[in-house]
Amino acid sequence: MKTLGLYLHIPFCLSKCRYCDFYSLPESGKAIPDRYIDTLCRHMEDYALQAKDYIVTTVYFGGGTPSLLTPEQMKKLIEQLRDDFDYILIDCPAGIERGFYNAIAGADRALIVTTPEVSAIRDADRITGLLEASHIKNINLIINRIRFDMVRRGDMMSIEDIVDILSLDLIGVIPDDENVVVAANQGESLTGYHTPAGKAYENICRRIMGEDVPLACYPRRKSFFFRVADYLIHR
Repeated sequence: MKTLGLYLHIPFCLSKCRYCDFYSLPESGKAIPDRYIDTLCRHMEDYALQAKDYIVTTVYFGGGTPSLLTPEQMKKLIEQLRDDFDYILIDCPAGIERGFYNAIAGADRALIVTTPEVSAIRDADRITGLLEASHIKNINLIINRIRFDMVRRGDMMSIEDIVDILSLDLIGVIPDDENVVVAANQGESLTGYHTPAGKAYENICRRIMGEDVPLACYPRRKSFFFRVADYLIHR
């Protein structure tokens, strides 16, 4: 089937940027009217019939300033989309501002992506607490950009270190792989190619879909950085 991307326009913003060519309503206030969200949901229902021969692969939020949405409005939009998709992956922005709470508003599961660095582990632990406070209990961990040569030397926290500190179920490990940079520069996907990172991404997808894909055996060694991170988080 043919594919398409769904664009949801949020035309409200606090001020008009000089480079913005999108239709927007500057100085429209900080609140997005609920009636606009209701209208947007009705439009999605109307256009769903016209797009019945397509598979929607990506949903884009644009504007305007989509971050002006409230968590309740974001949840309503996600609920509108839920019946038409097997999975909806919401890419959460950095930080814990409104964008974070909007991203988790309609979620029933969370994937925390962290790197083997003390500051990143501490941030991941904080995010875990916020997710649990928002009643999201199904939380999995993805460890990104790990270098096993550094783990063996004790210069980087091991997989076991990170899992011990965060106490989360591990769903995938992505090695530091130069092929990620190459693929990004070429605008190509890594999945489907025989690269370490590409295989790791594919395995994560399979586990999300419920397949029993064993995790590989990784080097284990308690590092100095484990003791530092464990002290900073649990002191």
